[in-house]
Amino acid sequence: MSSEPPEQHGSKRRRRPAKSCDACRARKVRCDQKTPCGPCTKARSAPKCVYGPETVRLLSPEPTPEESGPVVGAVSHLSDAHRQPASTASDTADLEDLRRQLTYLQRRIDNLESKVEVGAANIISAPAPGLRVAPLAPKLRQTADKNKLFGANH
Repeated sequence: MSSEPPEQHGSKRRRRPAKSCDACRARKVRCDQKTPCGPCTKARSAPKCVYGPETVRLLSPEPTPEESGPVVGAVSHLSDAHRQPASTASDTADLEDLRRQLTYLQRRIDNLESKVEVGAANIISAPAPGLRVAPLAPKLRQTADKNKLFGANH
C-alpha cells in the first residue's frame, strides 16, 4: 500500500452523494428524506431541516422536455386547466346542492346532540335501585404469629 491519495494513484474513488438533510448529517442520524424529515420533527427542529443544493437535485431531478416527451405537455395542460376553473351553470348547481346538504347535516347534528343531552340527563337523574353492589367484607386468615388480610383493604 502506498501513502499517496487515491487521485494520484490513477483510479478515482467516487463519493456517494448525500441524500439526508443537513441537520441529520450534522447529528449523524438516519434521515427519511421527507420534508421535514422524521428525526428533525422529533427533535423539534423542523425549520432546520434543509437539504443542500446537491441533495435537492438528487432527490427530485427535473426532467428536460426532451427526456419526458409528450407527457409533460399533457400534464402542464391539465395543471393550467386546474388553475383556472371555469364557472358554469353545472358548477353553480353543484355548489347549491352541497350547501343544501351541508345545512341538512348541520340540522341533523344539532338534533342528535340535543337528544344526547336529554338522554344523559335522564340516565344520571334516575339510577336503577337493583344495580347497587354491596361492599365486600375482607376475610381474615390467622396463624399463631401473624394476621393476613385478604380482599379490599383500602
